[in-house]
Amino acid sequence: KHPWLKRKPNCISSGSSRFNMASHWLMPSLALGHLFLHSCAALGDVSGDRPVLDIDFYRATESAGIDKWLLQNMNLASVEGMTKYFHTEAIAEHVIGDVERKTRKYGIDAFTKVRFKVKNPRSVVATSSSILNQVDFGPFVTFDFGVATNPDTQTLIRTHGGFVGVQQQQDPRWPYSTPYYWFSVTGWCPSVAWWDRPVTREEAEQIMSNRTSLCPQLEGRIACDQNSDDCVYENGRCLPRDPAPRCLNYTSSRGKTSHVLGGLCPGGHHNLVEPTGEHGCTYSYGRAESVTLDEVAGILEEDCGGRKCTGWLDFRHNCSNSEYRQKFNWQTKKKEPFKYCVEYDISPPCQADCWNSECREVPEFEKEIGLPFWQGRCQDHANLARATKVAALFPVAQSGKDIESTRSDSCVFQTPGSCTPVPGQGGNYCTRRWAGICVNCFVPGTQATWPADYMAYCPYDILKSLDYETSPRPTCASSNPRDLCCLYTAECSLKGSDPAEAPLDEDGFAWVASFGNSSLMAAFLERAVQSRGWGSYAERLMDFARTETGWSPRKGASLESTLDMMSELNITVGRTTSITSTATSTTSRTATTSTSRTATTTTSRTATTTTSSTATITSAGETTTTTSRAPSFLDVRTGGEHEASRTNAHPSGTHAYQSGASNPTASMDIDTVVSVGDETQASSLLSILITIDIFGGALSIGSLLAGAVLLRRHLGAWPLEPQARADAWELVQAAVGLRRAAYI
Repeated sequence: KHPWLKRKPNCISSGSSRFNMASHWLMPSLALGHLFLHSCAALGDVSGDRPVLDIDFYRATESAGIDKWLLQNMNLASVEGMTKYFHTEAIAEHVIGDVERKTRKYGIDAFTKVRFKVKNPRSVVATSSSILNQVDFGPFVTFDFGVATNPDTQTLIRTHGGFVGVQQQQDPRWPYSTPYYWFSVTGWCPSVAWWDRPVTREEAEQIMSNRTSLCPQLEGRIACDQNSDDCVYENGRCLPRDPAPRCLNYTSSRGKTSHVLGGLCPGGHHNLVEPTGEHGCTYSYGRAESVTLDEVAGILEEDCGGRKCTGWLDFRHNCSNSEYRQKFNWQTKKKEPFKYCVEYDISPPCQADCWNSECREVPEFEKEIGLPFWQGRCQDHANLARATKVAALFPVAQSGKDIESTRSDSCVFQTPGSCTPVPGQGGNYCTRRWAGICVNCFVPGTQATWPADYMAYCPYDILKSLDYETSPRPTCASSNPRDLCCLYTAECSLKGSDPAEAPLDEDGFAWVASFGNSSLMAAFLERAVQSRGWGSYAERLMDFARTETGWSPRKGASLESTLDMMSELNITVGRTTSITSTATSTTSRTATTSTSRTATTTTSRTATTTTSSTATITSAGETTTTTSRAPSFLDVRTGGEHEASRTNAHPSGTHAYQSGASNPTASMDIDTVVSVGDETQASSLLSILITIDIFGGALSIGSLLAGAVLLRRHLGAWPLEPQARADAWELVQAAVGLRRAAYI
């Protein structure tokens, strides 16, 4: 049902002890059998020597501990892996026990990025190695408080020494369409918790050196016993006493009898020395760059009693927005009032699994509570945008060498091997596009369907990389861009790079997406929106376009599903009507609602405005502005700034929605809709009213529906709950049926 959640082998190999082909796939033909034999068979070992990798690792942590402790015997992540960890494990209010806590869970208040240099031992990365993972790494080691908790991994550490491990992640609680990773760095004494280690590696080495010089020189038991703190008398000899007897030693098969020193190179703490891959030196790292979670999530832009919130605890106790003062009850699975402001919470069925039937039955607007930045945890599109925004908060690494440079490094160290493509078919290619890790990928839309469809789609430029520029090209099933293959081989029926010339269909969408240019994609999507008579928030559209123009095609992407997603994310509005309103931006304002057809009704009320922002809407080549107070995750900029707030409000305070391309000059308020009985236009108008939350600022709208929704707000039912939405829809139906008396 969800192919990206299938268990993935580290290497598709007929001879690998880690993957039994027959147990995973039924092989329908000898040709497929040849495919895997050719692509992964180990036809002789190589030395296992690898170049040094420059790679960025990320971590969610306490700001007080940044650069304070050695980065060893711990787990790190790619930026997506870090964001996923915090989002699923450390923030949902209803699963955090201590209501009166003064910090976030585990005290986490910062995201950090650290540049590492990595070179794993030859015994780990040799192509014949049973623990080789993603070309350059060993297996992932789970650390809790500095202890490798799985006894099997402790055995591996005793055999191979300190190594850097990797694990590709997938989680039904956090859908994501491209590979992301967790990492492990093994250090000194991974068998003992941080607080219980008797000495550091350097101290142990110095003590052992001193004892080795002293103890063998002592003659007889009496002399040895007089130095019992340093020496022990055994089998007629005075031997140096082990300063750290609980720390791991190498196995005898390693040819060493000393302690496992770990992978952190001497002098490699805050200093990017070149690792050798030998005993005690497989990685080094520089200083951390960090951003606060308050900045990331937008807490510093929230109002706390007429001032900006100063941090998480201030927000929790003093936020002004009453909508944040609720959480989910894990027993009833319903929202309930809460005395504190909640940064984020998610419906209990969705906390466990976004794909279970119970979660899927929960309406989108009922799934989550809290800051806009964290909304959309069950949407891969939202998670992609969120991780992209987090990554953008960090500057280029201090080494001056951007991570992109490692992505041109080879993944092919053996031919045939795990990264050797089968002639004419879609895989096995390898790329470093995601986090600098070699990962298998395939070219979609080939004549022979690639069976391992859980793999990621390759980057568009995979055939131009040094590894594959002379390799045989895959055989495409068609020259249609929608089938994707021709985008890799440059054999598509469409030519050029002007989005204005691309057809507004699936071929045009796939073609423009392959350009990798968010501005061109935004222009194409704007054309598609206008062709349907809709409008769009220009700046929201630009943010959205960035998530549609990655290194590779997005699995499952289509023009129709993209437009649907844009509608769900409040990026588009149904632009079939025109509404004009005038509002005065004061702390207290008077809003007047009036209508006229056969009768005129006037309503007057005073409303207190909340913090508002403006967004630009475009349609059929025109641009207008509107006031909005319901930002989606796409609106959240650095520090939580509403994306649209950088657009100046219309100087007259007038907000107009022009009709779509089908009738650019038409102008209809709801009374015109009522008079013609046009249910489509009425539905579009309701979509505008609810989606944009235009009544959040109690603006004057010339319609009876406006008065009805304002009444719902006055009665405390805003934002609209399901019943209120149903009531509003009944009002529209009543209007369409010309039964005005039903709601006047």
